Amino acid sequence: MTQHERWPCTECGGPGVRNLGTKGYCGAHLSELYSRFDPVVFGLHGIMVQAGKMRPDWGPAFCDVECIACGATAVGIVGEHCWWCRRSHEIVCEWQAEIVLRRPDIDPTDERYATAVDAWAERLARAVLAGVVDRHVARRVLEREVAA
Repeated sequence: MTQHERWPCTECGGPGVRNLGTKGYCGAHLSELYSRFDPVVFGLHGIMVQAGKMRPDWGPAFCDVECIACGATAVGIVGEHCWWCRRSHEIVCEWQAEIVLRRPDIDPTDERYATAVDAWAERLARAVLAGVVDRHVARRVLEREVAA
């Protein structure tokens, strides 16, 4: 078997849609497995589980699916990531980047200015570590503020 080959379902012998560990799972049994876990605790945000009938007109592994996090429905493969959740995450990251890149709204002559810029620099550093802002962009924005 090749690395990307889907094994038959270990439970029922049906066509597999996902391999986990040493077992193959069909859509129904993979959905059953995912439904046993708390999506928050196990980080399963945006995972699609089977919510209806199989859709062989779309392909052998396709069925009606529903996201366990947001409830979005589609025709897809069980275990895929939800497009709606992924896009929502991207939007939040873009919004967070816009917020953290804004310079402190304080007059440079104010005595609290240095403290505000130091706190802003720490927020920028955390945003870089979290992958919200590119390191070079953060450095340019901070240098521009300090040089002004």
